[in-house]
Amino acid sequence: MLLKSSNKLLIGFLALLGITLALGAGVEVLAKPAGLKTQTFKQSSLADVNSSAFLFDSNYTSPTLTTEEKMNVLGFKWQGDKNARFWIQTSRDENWSDWLRVPQMEGLAGKSDEYNYSDLIFFPDTKSFRYRYESAEEITGVEAITLNPSAGRNVLGFLRALIPGAKAELTVIPRTEWGADETISTWEPEYAEPVKFIIHHTAGSDGSVEPEGSLRAIQYWHAVVMGWGDIGYNYIIDASGKVYEGRKGGDGAIGAHAYRNSTCNEQRFGGSDTGIDFNRGTIGIAVMGNYEDNALPESLLEPIANLIAEKSKVFGIEPNGASDFQDLINLPNISSHQDVDCTLCPGKNLYASLPQIRELAQNLYQAGGGVQPIVSARLTNTSISQFELKAGATTTLWADFVNTGNTTWHSYGSPPVLSTASPASVLKADSWVSSATVARLTTPNVAPGETGRFEFTVAAPNDRLEASEVFYLAYNDLPLAESGFEIKVQVTGLERAAKLVSADVKKASFLGARLKTVLKYENLGTKTWTPADTFLNIYDLGDKISRYRDKSWNDDSGKIALKEASVPAGGTGTFEFYEISPNQTGLYRQIFRLFNENRDIINSSASLISRVDSLFRAELVSTDLPLAVKAGWQPTVTLKFKNTGGATWDKNLRLQIFDQGLKTSPFYSSTWSTASGNIRLKETSVKPGEIGTFIFKLKSPKQVGLFRHVFRLKSQSYPYSIEGGEVTRLTRVDRVI
Repeated sequence: MLLKSSNKLLIGFLALLGITLALGAGVEVLAKPAGLKTQTFKQSSLADVNSSAFLFDSNYTSPTLTTEEKMNVLGFKWQGDKNARFWIQTSRDENWSDWLRVPQMEGLAGKSDEYNYSDLIFFPDTKSFRYRYESAEEITGVEAITLNPSAGRNVLGFLRALIPGAKAELTVIPRTEWGADETISTWEPEYAEPVKFIIHHTAGSDGSVEPEGSLRAIQYWHAVVMGWGDIGYNYIIDASGKVYEGRKGGDGAIGAHAYRNSTCNEQRFGGSDTGIDFNRGTIGIAVMGNYEDNALPESLLEPIANLIAEKSKVFGIEPNGASDFQDLINLPNISSHQDVDCTLCPGKNLYASLPQIRELAQNLYQAGGGVQPIVSARLTNTSISQFELKAGATTTLWADFVNTGNTTWHSYGSPPVLSTASPASVLKADSWVSSATVARLTTPNVAPGETGRFEFTVAAPNDRLEASEVFYLAYNDLPLAESGFEIKVQVTGLERAAKLVSADVKKASFLGARLKTVLKYENLGTKTWTPADTFLNIYDLGDKISRYRDKSWNDDSGKIALKEASVPAGGTGTFEFYEISPNQTGLYRQIFRLFNENRDIINSSASLISRVDSLFRAELVSTDLPLAVKAGWQPTVTLKFKNTGGATWDKNLRLQIFDQGLKTSPFYSSTWSTASGNIRLKETSVKPGEIGTFIFKLKSPKQVGLFRHVFRLKSQSYPYSIEGGEVTRLTRVDRVI
């Protein structure tokens, strides 16, 4: 949704800005005809004169702002960080809404690169709101612009919305009926023959309540705030399927809905540092609503396809076709904003429906004349599907497909092509058309019922022992049913390669246990291993130092030497070492990896999971801790724990008592042996399955309120935590009357 600036726009925009009425306190109103009310709140005018530093903070919350009249649409304009995020709260009857995230603008700029813009957010009528933002960089010049497009509601549009059973028709509702403001449409229409459709979403209201008001708000935002001279889209479709005329000028009018700027052109598409205009030669169709977050109603598929089919007949555009356009290769005739620009528009859910829209529009386009072309295929034979290939070597294969459709395939134009399921295949050869398109037909034409051959080359990778890829025929980027097949390659001739033969790694252990571990690898490479050049490293997730590190290791990563004097190709090498179980219970993943001459040995990485348990485990059985006490009371409390571990408890087991954050408890009693309680076990010993008892006094603090107790079991003979031995409880302290 971007448009290049022009002298015509700038003159018209400055003329509009010159008609202003200052209201003070950072608020100004643009003069315009009845039908739309706006106010602008400038953050610089809201600042406290004694505390203006906040204007450069990365986080800011505004005071409560009040509009002169009720409004229900809002957007932001600012300078600086284009990725700043905005939220608003609105108030009705003194009740504040939740913070609402303001959508980010689907394009990157307005009439110039001086300002950044949010998209519009729609909400129930209100006069009071406040906003906040977060920014990773400095932002300035923040303006909150409120709109009330419901003012002066168009009568014809209102009556049309009340018609029972109204549904999408091919009739296009003209600008006069939805209340377009022609005084802000400052650009005279320019024309070009359309060859593509570009689909958008408005990213805001779906127009289900008042589509005409939403359109007026969008027109104002595009024409005045963003400086596009008029609403950017050629057509807009609301939630009920009604189609509205957008940018003035009618058929062939160049819209303002898709312009790729230089930054996007360089960073995403790898182009030059100049922008590319996708408005000329396209029809921009926007569907009201946010389809990144919301599902596209199935009822909207037909209205979208109806409009496309009707305009396709006018301009001779094949809805299901594709062709090169601007810098894009084989762009479908029905595409989306994100296909040509750096944006999420039209949202993932609408984007996912494009194949269905293309198919439906094609059917409608051909209705009443000719036979609908069907492109389909069935795999009949392949040269070979599984074989060995030396690393880096290539081989040529072929696959035969019978044309089961009713249209002739060509080796030119937009025929079916052999594609891969993976966007970056490990078998890619230099002869491939692209990373996903493998080959085209070897013969120019294949009529229905005939068989076409696709010859292609695959290259064995240098970084793995096995490689596979699924291939299929694709037409207009869609796979054809019954055309898929898989190629599997066993890579040979690698200098360094291995396979894990066995791993004696303890699947479960206790905290702090010392474990002997043995791993055996088969040498599948061509180089012989020796203890001087081959070793095993052990890592935690992310190649961090393993939490099983033992002091016997040669370095933090292990560097465990090969046990055998030498291991030739085809032989088995052994790596023996000790590990220490971590001091916290849980599941741990260990990554084992072989190195030869300080280089990774291919296929040697192994990921294994082990569980660490506590020898001491407990479960709280009962407690008579009072839920509420009076200040100064000294209740006696009993806690009983069941021994669910594998070791017998003795007098070394103590109960510690803390406040939140392991601070000294406000219920500290002078009867405790230490500040942390250190309460002794009542029983002499408690075997697994038996109950242990702790009895102690508490002294209620003088301060009233709700307090948290943290009870923790600790054995003086066991350096690790007792699993299940920490519980928290709450007690309320009331004032003595």
